[in-house]
Amino acid sequence: MPLTAHFFEGKSPDVALVIAGVHGSEVSGIEVAQWILVKLYRRINADREKGRPHYTTIIIPELFPDQAALARQCSRRDVDPQLQTLCDDNHSRGGRYIPVSQRGQRIVLSQTRGRTSVPAGDNVSNYKFIEPNRQFPPPALPLSYLNRRPGPTFPDGTPIPGVPLLDETRWLLQFIEFYKPKRIASVHAHSIPNVIEKGTDAPGIFVDPRYKYDKRGCLNDPMVPTDPQKQRELGIKPNPFETNPCKFDLAKDPAFPVIGLIKQLNDTIANMNKDDPKVQNVRNLIEQTQKLFAGEKENHAESRAKAEEAANEAERNLNFRRVRPTSDIARTRDNDRLALEIARMAQTEGARVPGNWLGEMGREVMHYAKSAATRPGFSLGDWGPVDVKSGTAPSGPPVYSVPDKDPGIRDGAPVITVEVYQYPESGAFRDGVQIVDEDCKPLDPKQFGPIVNVPRCKELQAYAKALLTIFLDRPA
Repeated sequence: MPLTAHFFEGKSPDVALVIAGVHGSEVSGIEVAQWILVKLYRRINADREKGRPHYTTIIIPELFPDQAALARQCSRRDVDPQLQTLCDDNHSRGGRYIPVSQRGQRIVLSQTRGRTSVPAGDNVSNYKFIEPNRQFPPPALPLSYLNRRPGPTFPDGTPIPGVPLLDETRWLLQFIEFYKPKRIASVHAHSIPNVIEKGTDAPGIFVDPRYKYDKRGCLNDPMVPTDPQKQRELGIKPNPFETNPCKFDLAKDPAFPVIGLIKQLNDTIANMNKDDPKVQNVRNLIEQTQKLFAGEKENHAESRAKAEEAANEAERNLNFRRVRPTSDIARTRDNDRLALEIARMAQTEGARVPGNWLGEMGREVMHYAKSAATRPGFSLGDWGPVDVKSGTAPSGPPVYSVPDKDPGIRDGAPVITVEVYQYPESGAFRDGVQIVDEDCKPLDPKQFGPIVNVPRCKELQAYAKALLTIFLDRPA
């Protein structure tokens, strides 16, 4: 299905891009984008000049409209057996993942009178499902790199088996390469973990800052032993798509308490006598922490406790001194402040952002915590912030060179990820059409329609207000 994008001329020619619906199941994020559109159109209609945002603005409210329609129908439980299969967690997870045929062809779900259906003659059991946010080129490489391949690749250029490049992703990449935005916001949604603690994913507003990608340096993950034999013994596989060691100062970042502590310990014992029993004891505790961390999904309680045990042992016997975590990280400071200001305003307006830990002054969390194992591929947050320059790139095949006049040459842009609190929308829009005003009251009181969740309507507008005021209206 073709993309629908809304274009607003700004006071500056610099472009800001807002995307929602990368995962169709995250319909609350789509509603946030719809509210930004409502507020922008109202301002511009009232005063065309004063109502313009600072940045020239492009908003794509639904990257995968058919998947969003599926998610809404799943939530109503108004589905036939074929669609019920797509609603199950074991399949598309209600629009989160994209169905493709066994030959890798995109399956577009049919829309008839507001009802979603599987194309005639299809059997859902024959579908495969693609993670749409793992479709991007290796950092520092343009779309033209993927155009020469069957789909997304590993950093060394090897295709990811069975994963085609989706048309919607190709169109999004073309948008980014043509307009070359200075900042990007991707609006998602997130469920609430059983335990909200630093180091685990939670709703909030985060940033992937501009950074330099190094195919080897980015693999220096403190939670993966450097010795391949030890990796095999512990059952830990390096993630070839790892980028966090290049993006963040892991030792100081409050978003990564376990990872940061292990990095500090690794750095401390790196030049010590490996045969010293005291060093060996700390190293064994580090390895136990790494193994626990690799197997955890919900939270990192066990690995955190083991990391603390290792740190206490190193303090007693190896003169180890911990680094105090801080949210004031010098190399990502400007990008982090942007995310922090959006999060603070969103909370002030009534949005819930527990993953940002705004109550801990100086130790707020601005970077997305490391998730459990994800599907292979690079995300928008990996690719978007990195410059694409002509010449040999630091990723992809060793011999790959970006042509001098490649349309994808651009400066990297920080990517703000908005993880809205929970998935449900408020009901303020019906099939993309607004049915209540900004006070969450019916536009047509005579029209009988679905019940609108007023508190939810106001909360989702709080995210929209923060993005409009800080992300789109405030100059860098």
